[in-house]
Amino acid sequence: MRDRTDFDPVFFAPFVSSSVDVEGDALPTSGGPEGSVYDIIFTRAVNEAFALLGLGIEGMERDALAFSNAEVLEQDHVARPRGAVRATVRLLDYDAFRVHLLLHLHDAADGAVIAVSERVVTHLDADGERPDRFPDHVLRRLAEMRLVHGRLRPVDSLHLRLPARN
Repeated sequence: MRDRTDFDPVFFAPFVSSSVDVEGDALPTSGGPEGSVYDIIFTRAVNEAFALLGLGIEGMERDALAFSNAEVLEQDHVARPRGAVRATVRLLDYDAFRVHLLLHLHDAADGAVIAVSERVVTHLDADGERPDRFPDHVLRRLAEMRLVHGRLRPVDSLHLRLPARN
């Protein structure tokens, strides 16, 4: 695989992940809360979006990148979803160290919202201990993504905020 993308990515608003077959894909089927299934799907979607930003698996291995999450998860359905689902990823805000994301899990057949996750993801140093600046090429792509995502209608209520950095 390549260490970088050879093209300028096109950012859709919001980013839409690949479809995941909840029944057929390798997801936990018992022994854990439904939220863990949603977390796996949301994490896959964030990884796909990060790849467009230049933070794909290859880049993470090369640059020894690590991330931490603060998350609020709201589930609209008690039962585990069946069949195919897709997640959307919306960039709400970012700074040199963090991204503020809003994710929705949708039933792929009818588009119904199954769960919503709001995350602040912090880029960490190679030791995974301290916040570290995103590489410059990632900051440029975040600016492009925010420009496109900023055209979406405002979000009514949010739980997380990017605190001011000292």
